[in-house]
Amino acid sequence: MIGGWQLQGIMLFRSGVPYTVSMSRDVANTGVGGQRPNRTGSAKSNPTLAQWFNPADFVAAPNFTYGNSGLRILSPDILRTVDFSLFKQFQIAERARLQLRWEAFNLPNTPSFAAPNSTLDTATVGRVTSTATAPRQMQVALKLTF
Repeated sequence: MIGGWQLQGIMLFRSGVPYTVSMSRDVANTGVGGQRPNRTGSAKSNPTLAQWFNPADFVAAPNFTYGNSGLRILSPDILRTVDFSLFKQFQIAERARLQLRWEAFNLPNTPSFAAPNSTLDTATVGRVTSTATAPRQMQVALKLTF
């Protein structure tokens, strides 16, 4: 029971995919929505789930013009997760083995938040409404090989 244990772990830390603030309507009258507004400030704020960026730093571009805000200028939350596994193999017979497995995904149960709503002319602009990772999941299994 003491020997033969195996430990495995995966740690993932990465920056989120940058996103773009856009408008839902066709401001430039080109027949295509999703155009960018004008940027009037840095959009930096103390990120909270209710307001990840400062939407007051963006205004709709005048009709029949394109906005000056850049593509993918804002960053969401950092994605972080730790997965862990513990294995123990038992010899049952000459050609038969039993493996006990315990696996945990997102072991510390740390949420990584998805990008906020970045459509400027909606009521929920700047609000984070979902996570980019699943909550902690654990499983225990027995595996028989023969």
